[in-house]
Amino acid sequence: MNRPNFHSRFVKIHGLDEKAAYSVSMYCDDGTSRSLENYAGSTLRNCGLRIERIWGDFRSCALHIQKI
Repeated sequence: MNRPNFHSRFVKIHGLDEKAAYSVSMYCDDGTSRSLENYAGSTLRNCGLRIERIWGDFRSCALHIQKI
């Protein structure tokens, strides 16, 4: 059952240049991929990246973060 206002998962990514911009893409094990957004390095370091819930047993996704 869905729960309203369920807590989100945020992952803070350290080691990035705070003054640079980064492109973030997600690749999942079911063959799907999508480009998320462009983020400032300071945003990824201090606020984090919201990770959506992945449904199914033993599912995985990889994030590709590229400096632009």
